[in-house]
Amino acid sequence: SRARLAFLAHAGAVLSESLDHEQILGRLRGIVVPRHASAMTVWLVREPGLLEPLPPAPGSGRPPPLVEKAFASGRTQHATRAPGDEPAVTEVDTTFDREQLLAIPLISRGATLGVLAAEPPADSFGAEDVVVFGELTRLAAAATDNALRYERERDVAEILQRAMLTDLPAAGRLRFTARYLPAEAGLNVGGDWYDAFERPDGDIMAAVGDVTGHGLQAAALMGQLRTTLRAYAVDADGPGEVLTRMHRMLSHLQPDDLATAVLAQVSPDGLLRWSNAGHPPPLVRAPDGAVAVLEGHDFLLGMPLEGAGLQEFGIRPAPGSIVLFYTDGLIERRGVPLGEGIDRLARAFGRADGDLDAVADRVLSEMLRDSAREDDTCLLMFRIGSRPEIVRRERDDEGVVTDDP
Repeated sequence: SRARLAFLAHAGAVLSESLDHEQILGRLRGIVVPRHASAMTVWLVREPGLLEPLPPAPGSGRPPPLVEKAFASGRTQHATRAPGDEPAVTEVDTTFDREQLLAIPLISRGATLGVLAAEPPADSFGAEDVVVFGELTRLAAAATDNALRYERERDVAEILQRAMLTDLPAAGRLRFTARYLPAEAGLNVGGDWYDAFERPDGDIMAAVGDVTGHGLQAAALMGQLRTTLRAYAVDADGPGEVLTRMHRMLSHLQPDDLATAVLAQVSPDGLLRWSNAGHPPPLVRAPDGAVAVLEGHDFLLGMPLEGAGLQEFGIRPAPGSIVLFYTDGLIERRGVPLGEGIDRLARAFGRADGDLDAVADRVLSEMLRDSAREDDTCLLMFRIGSRPEIVRRERDDEGVVTDDP
């Protein structure tokens, strides 16, 4: 009895460690076969009324009749060669057959997810074996149900996330490239975003941000912030004003949410102004390969700071410089100070060669080779034209601004 309890405790711990249903059922098989069963197959519902084995087996058609009966009835089915002297287990339908099989429905939250089918290792399963397998199946059903729910929400959040990532400006004074990589572990997807667009006056806006939290709620908030930023940036005086207005909107309408963002505005004469709301600092690489960190930053969007405004900073990068925005998934590692991650990124950025896309790919490859990908990773990069356009703005009597090169 102690051994069976220890086995169930171990199984519960192993099955609850993952949010990948295929990994969960693979681990289940590993702890059951061959010690507790000679063979085991889990039949999952893939379509209404359709059971498929996991892992898929070549030539596997319909499941055994006992599996179908367990799925349809919601009751454990036990086919054994001899009745023996042990008392019958309640809620178990026992039949006598040369082909021995124990088929237990995987039921969680009132829904039948599939059926676990096991064959005994030697003699028939006894009454205690049937009880232990029933408890094991209950644990597996709960873990599998949680994983399937997380996977569905993750898929929806990723689809929503990608749908909200906008197209970059066409070739012009600034050449853009961007990358978005969703998290590969857990449900850490949905909060990172980038955007770039041209204002009516010819200035280019570029932004990267990160919403606290993950999943559908974070993806939805990300979409709201991106839309709000565009609306404010059309006629604002600069990035500091845009992020200040976003901060006040977020702290007033959604006081429980926080976000980071860095927003830059590049004018036709090459002046780059930026404001940073608690986000990792952008990097600028000069034509000679030297990398500088744009240190100016402020508080997070949505913090309880009534009436506070974000500062604005400015530089004039040399023509041909590359500016790199990114989210923390690129630099954060457990147990490693954030500053070390930024320094490592600066070195990788300085070494990367080739065109803009090649630089982006090389930076990602070097920075993520040791990453468990537990968080989204977002990267936005643009190169300032080798000959920035210098314009003189004039306003006519009706207030219309025209550019005269």
